[in-house]
Amino acid sequence: MKKTILTAIILAMSITAFAQHDYTHDDNHVYYHGMVLRHANIETFQDLGYGYAKDSRHVYQNGNILEYVDPNSFRIDSRYRISNADDIIYNRDDNEDYDNNRCETSRYHKTNFDVFYNGKKLDDASASTFKEIGRGYAKDAFNVYYRGNKVEDATASSFQIIEGGYAKDAFNAYYRGKKLPDVSSANNFKYQGNGYASDGFNMYYHGKKIDNQ
Repeated sequence: MKKTILTAIILAMSITAFAQHDYTHDDNHVYYHGMVLRHANIETFQDLGYGYAKDSRHVYQNGNILEYVDPNSFRIDSRYRISNADDIIYNRDDNEDYDNNRCETSRYHKTNFDVFYNGKKLDDASASTFKEIGRGYAKDAFNVYYRGNKVEDATASSFQIIEGGYAKDAFNAYYRGKKLPDVSSANNFKYQGNGYASDGFNMYYHGKKIDNQ
């Protein structure tokens, strides 16, 4: 069937809606919510917002190819874009200790000798060296904690928060307090946005490794 050339104008449901970007890519693949778009052209791919994207060959809605839509003429009507939307979109991957103003509600408390989380004593914590580092994480001279639970294998001296629930130390990367599998290089581990992170070789989505095979 001959491809029909359509000029598609997408109207936002509400002028207060944000143009949330749902796609990302590495050097080899384009992803939508952890799903590999195997037919996407990385060199020409554009995330248009509102679940739409396009490349030189296809237009996509929520990761699916829209048949018979011409990518050359497809656009989102500029009258319905939100100015500087990327500056005000809240990262939904941030943990629940944050409200819409990005303010953390602390659940840690310490005395001269003990540390508590939600009123529960952390048996191994060193009060003299204990400090919160944000987003549910805390550490002392020896251990790292996430929401009051010890983060296994974490090295406190090099531990740092990234974004989107991710963190890393000199040897490993973590998502919400859990060590990520098969990280090839913690040094190269970076947050890509919208729940994605990469170590330069593997891609992760909300802490789950994406299988590109």
